Amino acid sequence: MFGYQPPRSEYPVMSKETYDMYVKEYKESLVLRNAVEIAFPLTPTVNLDTEQEGSAERFEHRLSVFREKKMSIARHNMWWFIHNAIAHPMIGIVPCKKTFAFHDWTSKKINGE
Repeated sequence: MFGYQPPRSEYPVMSKETYDMYVKEYKESLVLRNAVEIAFPLTPTVNLDTEQEGSAERFEHRLSVFREKKMSIARHNMWWFIHNAIAHPMIGIVPCKKTFAFHDWTSKKINGE
């Protein structure tokens, strides 16, 4: 039910109380993680990283979109830099509506919109 729980014999130097505490914390962390996954399920969207497609493939795909639209590759690279080197760190430093909006706007620009 809670995943792998090592037998007590694998922790001979640990007191029973310490071992029981670790097992309890592990079980509680699984319960919390499961509750979060239930409350906020991941919804499949377009262009998520998958085993078949990663960031390198998305990068190449975006370049082909820019070429098809006769847009400059330098323009793509400029928006790629702004999106990855400016927008992402801004979200980490100041996570608010404006930084997320800026991130989404640069995402649209990097995708040729």
